[in-house]
Amino acid sequence: AVYEVRTHTREPVGHWVTFVDAESGEVVAWYNDVRFLTGTVSATHDDRFPGNGTVTSPVKGARVTNGNAAVTTDAAGGFNVPNGTSYQTHFLSSPINLADSQGNVGLNFDASNPNPVWNATNGSIAAIDTFVFLNEVRDTFAAVVPTLPYTTAALDGTVNIDDACNAYYDGTVNFFRSGQGCQNTGRIADVVYHEWGHGLHFELIVTGTFDGALSEGAGDTTSFLMTGDSELAPGFFTSGGALRSADNDRTFPTDIVNEVHEDGLIYAGAMWDTYTGLIGGYGGPAATDITSDLFTSMLRGGPDIESSIDEALFADDDDGDLSNGTPHACYIVPAFAGHGLGQLGSTTTSFSVGHVPDAFHDPSRPVGIDLEVVGPPGCGADLAAGTGTLSWRANGGVWSDVPLTVTGTLASGSIPAQPPGTFVEYHAVVEGAGQTLEAPTNGWRNPFSFYVGSVLEVRCDDFEGDDGGFTHALLAGENTDGADDWQHGAPNGQSGDPVTAHSGSFVWGNDLGYDGYNGAYQANRNNRLTGPVVELGHYEGAFLQYWRWLTVEDAAYDQASILANDTVVWTNVVGAGEDHHLDRQWAPHVVDLGDPRGSVQVAFDLVSDGGVELGGWTVDDVCVYVPATANNRLGVTDFQAGEGGTGTVALTWTNPVHGPLAEVRVVRGKDGDCPTGPDDGDVVFFATAVELGAPMVAQDAVPSTDTYCYAVFPGDGSAFLGWAVEGWNVDTGSAEVAATPEQIEEQAEENGLDAFEAQYGSISGCGCRAGGPAGWLALLAVLPALRRRQVSR
Repeated sequence: AVYEVRTHTREPVGHWVTFVDAESGEVVAWYNDVRFLTGTVSATHDDRFPGNGTVTSPVKGARVTNGNAAVTTDAAGGFNVPNGTSYQTHFLSSPINLADSQGNVGLNFDASNPNPVWNATNGSIAAIDTFVFLNEVRDTFAAVVPTLPYTTAALDGTVNIDDACNAYYDGTVNFFRSGQGCQNTGRIADVVYHEWGHGLHFELIVTGTFDGALSEGAGDTTSFLMTGDSELAPGFFTSGGALRSADNDRTFPTDIVNEVHEDGLIYAGAMWDTYTGLIGGYGGPAATDITSDLFTSMLRGGPDIESSIDEALFADDDDGDLSNGTPHACYIVPAFAGHGLGQLGSTTTSFSVGHVPDAFHDPSRPVGIDLEVVGPPGCGADLAAGTGTLSWRANGGVWSDVPLTVTGTLASGSIPAQPPGTFVEYHAVVEGAGQTLEAPTNGWRNPFSFYVGSVLEVRCDDFEGDDGGFTHALLAGENTDGADDWQHGAPNGQSGDPVTAHSGSFVWGNDLGYDGYNGAYQANRNNRLTGPVVELGHYEGAFLQYWRWLTVEDAAYDQASILANDTVVWTNVVGAGEDHHLDRQWAPHVVDLGDPRGSVQVAFDLVSDGGVELGGWTVDDVCVYVPATANNRLGVTDFQAGEGGTGTVALTWTNPVHGPLAEVRVVRGKDGDCPTGPDDGDVVFFATAVELGAPMVAQDAVPSTDTYCYAVFPGDGSAFLGWAVEGWNVDTGSAEVAATPEQIEEQAEENGLDAFEAQYGSISGCGCRAGGPAGWLALLAVLPALRRRQVSR
């Protein structure tokens, strides 16, 4: 005997009839009383975009119901549902839940048609396309990042939204109807891939931030990795055109326009160039795999566009040591460099010419210029068959070219010796191994510079202990938040700015990227940073030397200027509109200030138009120097002559602070005239053992109460102070009573005139009395006799 047992299950659906042996309890037989319909759901959908033909594909993940039970189609579109009288398949399912704002997304069928084909005549073509394209991109990236839940988790979406020419991701995917010259965005595979790519970017971030522009580039990269085509969303417009292209020459920071889709093309272009480079090296399938791994790994770091090159190399690194290169750096670095990313700038190569510039050079010999071709380890940089040219000019004159000697990875040449006081600019080009490299990276537009000769420091500010007393102001443009953008602090490496100061930690710069700002100057503004007034005293030939990191558009659009006492003394190049100034390293910049006298005030100015905004000025170690000429080194500006003791004129001054200082002499003019040089008059004081910067006091015993004119002239052994300026090193004085001859003799000895006579042969100083009045000659002729008589006693 057997027992008949009936049970019900929900998953799988069943009304089970089981026969059990009455004595042993063993199951003898069973069957499911529910009858099933087995079939396949397919869809005829657009082949990438409307008008490109159609393709019929299995529908994975669709929900099939018979009113009482529901199943989900497998990867081949197959289903097995309990038998019923009518069935419906729809996209309101897991993991993808689609809604059509214009109507139902379901398809009804019956048992006579167990293999329904969804198409534009019986369903929503936008929903069909979107569902198919979403499944494609999810499946593809599930294989790349299998541990990321986003590739398999539930995702909601809406098609046929009553708007046009756009789509968006906000945690769900949303697509607009056709109109305004645009196709229905849910029917374009590239757009669906792109919007899903936004979510991929967001879900992958582990550290860093979600950057909108990079996310647009990430969406575009998702699309071309699916299609293998640089044209993004062909057929987007009803005219047939594509939306944009990943195969572009957009560069950072010159093409940043602060619109995320446009700015994102920089990153998309770098990724496309990486991908195509890898195709050449590894073939298509491997290139897709490598690029996909690189892409998803680098997004975990949450980069922005500028730092994407760093994250790309970190993602590619296989041993935790970037110094020995990464497996695919030879493809990554040039691809990103071609879009202005990384220290190589826009070189479209893995290599750059490294050069360490100096701000000052000796006038006695040619200036050697050494360059080294540098690039990712293991990428090869031998330029043995290469050539090079060093271009230089003096004082803003005509450029001259000299050849470089190129050996292996090194290039060297020299600039002919230049006279002291010369301002020299230079740049170099090295060609070889199919590459053309410039130093600096933008060549003649932002050349290196140096000053020839020894210098004296007047003032230097490194901005470490304080801001140097610099002030800033918005001179023109709307005064909105952040418009006056000069900041003192540590650079943050945004919008082309440096990541570190030239020295120490702090700099001055336009928008250093604090408080949520992006590091770029604003449009239609005029900002100025003004330094403190620098007192020059007697100094002449003052010039500016500072360290510069400047990124600014061609001066046809934006002008970066340096002013001295409100006069422009330097500005960036006015070119053909593409000759931008793009520093990629800290560079010394020497600027002739036009020989200001008395004082000078330096300012850094930036005027922007309404177009592209870059990083602007970043300045450090700002100094005012003067040439170390005799006049600048030996100047005295506080000489005074006044009434001294009985029969004497008191003389006071401060010795020069700059050496060498071999001697100091004070000269008294003839006939009341003022001396014009160290030999124009009678030497009344002479000293050689003198201390730099020491205060000096002397007395001159005079034969009358007349007013005498004196001048002090320090000397360095080869030259004397070359000017005589009343109020600086020239003054007049008199004695209340005349000195006696004996007093004159004693004072002369005390004032070092014996040493002067021994060195120069005459206390009258190198023939300085030529043409002098007879009375003076007679008086001074007595002095040696008096001195001799004094010694003989």
